Amino acid sequence: MKKIIVTLVISFFYSFSFSQFTYYAAAKAGLSMREQPNTSAKVLEKIAYGEKLVTVADNDPVVAIATEGFNGFWWKVKYNNKTGYIVNSYVLPMPVPKAGVKTLSDYFLQVSTKAGSPLLIKKSEAALNEMGESTITKQLFKNGMEWQEEKGYENGSNLYLLPDFTIEQCFLLVRLLGQYPDLVSEKDPFL
Repeated sequence: MKKIIVTLVISFFYSFSFSQFTYYAAAKAGLSMREQPNTSAKVLEKIAYGEKLVTVADNDPVVAIATEGFNGFWWKVKYNNKTGYIVNSYVLPMPVPKAGVKTLSDYFLQVSTKAGSPLLIKKSEAALNEMGESTITKQLFKNGMEWQEEKGYENGSNLYLLPDFTIEQCFLLVRLLGQYPDLVSEKDPFL
């Protein structure tokens, strides 16, 4: 009897805890929520850019869709007291960039706060810079994101780590920011 009760409690906890996730609509023209998981279905609602939506547990078979170079799926969601389907290629797990936020650095500050001061991981000696030495600095954020910068004599790089983002969501974020217009434009497909 105890095994059955424990199993029921675990099953209830699992279905309650993992059936709903909050995402943010990341389609600038609005995200269509449809009655059925296909592009010819009736649009129930146009979810505005930046609005929260919640996924709904669904036992229906997963339906894949390719759009604008993104490979995604139809997700059942709840928004504005309605339930329908959206293409998950146009959602982010964190708030979308606000107007005026044009860089990943600014976006990090929009969605989180710094966890302390930047950490100096490796400091190069000036005399060794020409030989390939570099300085590495890391900034941690309270929501688990981090930024790393490497500076050398004739090189430098920035690394932005976004937990809970898929590679396609990272690409979508870069498209939305417009930080690298020579590399990624607003309509470039994910390849």
